[in-house]
Amino acid sequence: TVTVDAAGYQIQIRNEDGTKIGAAAVPKTAVADDAEEVSLTIVETSLNENITVLAGQEAFTYEITATGLKAGNTVPIPVYVRLPAGLDPATVKVYHNEDEITDANYNPNDGYVTFETATFSPFTFVYDAESVYVPVAPAPSDLPVANVIQSPEFENVDLPWGSFGG
Repeated sequence: TVTVDAAGYQIQIRNEDGTKIGAAAVPKTAVADDAEEVSLTIVETSLNENITVLAGQEAFTYEITATGLKAGNTVPIPVYVRLPAGLDPATVKVYHNEDEITDANYNPNDGYVTFETATFSPFTFVYDAESVYVPVAPAPSDLPVANVIQSPEFENVDLPWGSFGG
């Protein structure tokens, strides 16, 4: 599906059962003036033989293609691709052709890896198949502190005494 807002085109790719497998947020500044359509395709392809996959790792390659972009586009386009959720983010690597995208981010909660690219071609995703994300709880001293002050705007508000989240 494609939706258009003031910033550009929001594109979602779903597989046969309706699960979202990828998305892109194409800024209007990346779109060709004469574009009749802006689209994104994600198709699994053969693994790039120049990328090393170690024992215990999983890897797959998607040919990701965008249409309707300006010739020689240089505007970064955020792309989202779904991997299995719950992986250790330190084990997830993304390659554009054979070059690692060092600023790709993996979210273990929803399984999406996000990265920006101005050009499209094969992207390879490598991760430790058995890795598990274990969140580290922040130390109490690292938690934000809320300062409660009396505000004249709320002096005459009649609220029962209690504890309220906010």
